[in-house]
Amino acid sequence: AWGWGGTANRFINQNSVRHLPAGMSQLAAQEAFLTSHASDADTRKYSDPTEEPKHYIDLESFSDFRTLPPDLSVVVAQYGWPALQSYGILPWTIVATVDSLTAQFRRADWNKACQSAADLGHYVGDAYQPLHCTVNYNGQLTGNGGIHSRYESSMLGQYISSLSIHSDTVRYVGDVYALALGMTLHSNGYVDSILQADNAARAASGWNGSGTAPQSYYTAMWDRTGRLTQELLQDATRDIASLWYTAWVNAGVAALAVAEETSGAASLFS
Repeated sequence: AWGWGGTANRFINQNSVRHLPAGMSQLAAQEAFLTSHASDADTRKYSDPTEEPKHYIDLESFSDFRTLPPDLSVVVAQYGWPALQSYGILPWTIVATVDSLTAQFRRADWNKACQSAADLGHYVGDAYQPLHCTVNYNGQLTGNGGIHSRYESSMLGQYISSLSIHSDTVRYVGDVYALALGMTLHSNGYVDSILQADNAARAASGWNGSGTAPQSYYTAMWDRTGRLTQELLQDATRDIASLWYTAWVNAGVAALAVAEETSGAASLFS
């Protein structure tokens, strides 16, 4: 399982902070931490065998993928845990991470809250990467082998400075699972666009898919996917901030913050 790539993960978390309301200044002040720890979830895959399926969902592997239930135990009963380890559990991971973040905010466990907030940014970012939301995650079923890293790491690493995130308004999310599943369904709708762009970029550059793709391939690929990538990352950063805000509200953290400051705490997030 891939991620957006370290550069893009950091970009996503850093820009998610831009959407936070003034009342969440304690979390916004942790921009450096949220940015530098944006890829920790990827790093854990090397030591934690349970981590990898949290980063993706092969939607077409589920017969009822548009109506998957929010209760993961129901899905486990239907498909079996070994299958889910292969198909991925990304939407339920987002819900579980929001729940953890809420509990950490509520008990003022700020160090763990920062880590969970960084992880949440990573998982939501993955949900907005179309190739994390399809069984054809590397173009292996359509002759587009290697597209995953070409799109999310090699191309985006070159062109990320061309992206700009505008400040948006966060919203309270009443149904976190519905939002999480909706992210993956939305992203899945872009899979064909990316594969078609790959085919067109190969034709335009004369690259036959063997060896390293030339710069002309990436230029053509960006011309065809830059706009949709901008849209995906804008939406990802907005939804990350909205989920941070939702956990903050559900935890009643504003009152906790005032209590901490009154007691003379130097920083809520040490």
